[in-house]
Amino acid sequence: MLVFLGRVFSKKNAAANPQCKINVLTTTLVADPATVEVTFKDGNKMHIDGRELHGDDIIAQVEKYSNKLSQQEDLKNQ
Repeated sequence: MLVFLGRVFSKKNAAANPQCKINVLTTTLVADPATVEVTFKDGNKMHIDGRELHGDDIIAQVEKYSNKLSQQEDLKNQ
């Protein structure tokens, strides 16, 4: 999870998508699941269980859908 958060809050990421909004909720309870919830600009929501995936895997899932959206936008604008 720390790998994912480190990349999300990097200066490079902020510069690439300045409209991206990030909310982080933390808890002190160990029993609470580590989850990532992403809402894309098309309204689709992705819920990722951080207990089962490593940071790079979470990033890959988010990037996969993000790339799909970019391709759809490119096709619309042609």
